[in-house]
Amino acid sequence: MTLSKQNWYSIIVAAIVVAVGFAGFNIHAARKAEKEQAMIYQLKQLREAVQLYEMVQKAKPIDLKAAMVVTIDGKVVPIQWAFEKDASGNPLDPFGAPYRFDTKSGWVKSGTAGYESW
Repeated sequence: MTLSKQNWYSIIVAAIVVAVGFAGFNIHAARKAEKEQAMIYQLKQLREAVQLYEMVQKAKPIDLKAAMVVTIDGKVVPIQWAFEKDASGNPLDPFGAPYRFDTKSGWVKSGTAGYESW
């Protein structure tokens, strides 16, 4: 049994479509993993900033923006963070959602669905 040119063409096109589909899936998975790693790092930084604020100021910050500023000898020194920020200056997680801050416990968490418990 021999395949006609039309059948070979169809097989090649189908193989290319499958390969492109796998490549797209792998790229998406890699980007998601990269964002998750960035979120782990950012959450660690934000939580440490809250702890540092509590140690220096002897109180919990009123919001995350307050924790991202250090007061040394009465001088306000903003810390340079590598976070994306919204129009109000609140830090955004790598997925684009604002980080959430519990003022009672001092806990920082992601606002992205599925990552709230990180």
